[in-house]
This record gives sequence, C-alpha cells and structure tokens, in this order.
Amino acid sequence: RSGAYADVIRSENATGKIYCRGFDEQGRVIMYMRPRNENTKNHEGNLRHLVYHMERAIAIMKAKGQGVEKICLVIDYEGYNLHNAPPMKTSKATLHILSDYYPERLGVAYFVHPPWIFKAFWKVFYPFIDPVTKSKFIFLDKPPSHKNSQGVLAKNFDLSVLEQVVGGQAPSDFDSTVYLAAEMHLEYSEVLLVS
Repeated sequence: RSGAYADVIRSENATGKIYCRGFDEQGRVIMYMRPRNENTKNHEGNLRHLVYHMERAIAIMKAKGQGVEKICLVIDYEGYNLHNAPPMKTSKATLHILSDYYPERLGVAYFVHPPWIFKAFWKVFYPFIDPVTKSKFIFLDKPPSHKNSQGVLAKNFDLSVLEQVVGGQAPSDFDSTVYLAAEMHLEYSEVLLVS
C-alpha cells in the first residue's frame, strides 16, 4: 500500500506471479506462484516481493486465529519456459531466504505440471534442500485435469476454493491493484468480499 518498497512490490506483483488466496484442508493459506508471469529480472525486487508475500501469508494466518503457522504453496508451471525463468542468482537467494528466514513455514508445496526445464533446475537445487523440506514436495506431473492429479488435489483441498487452472473449481482471475490495496491480513478471496 505504501512504504519504502511499495513501488517495487506493485511492479513485481502486476502480473500476479505470487498471491495468497484461500485455505487448504489443514487451514493453511494457499500461496499461488506462477513462474510464467515473471515480469522483471530485478534480483532485489523479486526478493522483496517474495518477502512481502511471506509476511502477508503470516499476517493472514495470524488474523485467522486458528494457530496455523504453515503455508501451502501451489506452484503453477503452465506456460513456464527459459524466457520467464528467474536468474540463477535469484533462485538461489530465494531458497536461502525461505530456508534461513522462514524455517518451518512450509507445510506443503504442490508443483503443478512442471515442464522439463523445471526438472533440470530441480536437479541443480535438490542437493541443497533439507530432507525434511523435500518430504513436503508433491509433484503433479500430469495436467491438473488428469484423474491422478485430481485425486491428490481432492484429498488435500476443498476443490471449490482451489483455482480452476490448477485443478479446482474457483475462478482464476486476479487483480493485483485490488489485492495490494487491501489490508495485509486479507487473502484475495476475502479482498473480493470487502471490495
């Protein structure tokens, strides 16, 4: 909304590459990441944007007041390619921030329809990821509409709150301006209700 980095956050978030919307069956806020929507190669801006969303996710969970402190990541790789991949330096720094500054915040991460290029990056980063963290990763190699993917998703989500593009039934539209103008403790579905 305002502050020293408000312009950076607005610029980085303009395409909706990261935002919080809804909750999984465990009460964890769902943080959507869409690497295909990478709109800058600004290393510092990308990292500030990540930290903003981690802090927003924490604020959302605190406001909900159910004692849930972990996040559910849904990383939608549809349309991801080398053109929209962040620089390697940024990817490494992202892992560093998540593991050193937000330890134990990850409840689960769904990698939805990751392309071959992701698998190549995965092989590079795999050795640097803590074994406990690795156990929280779920790969949905088939399209979200595939019965295997649907089965995994239905066990862990009320499909009415999961976005359609990743196999749910909720609309997938996103308006960054409305989202960023809202109070920090509101996820996108709540923002739409009060706007």
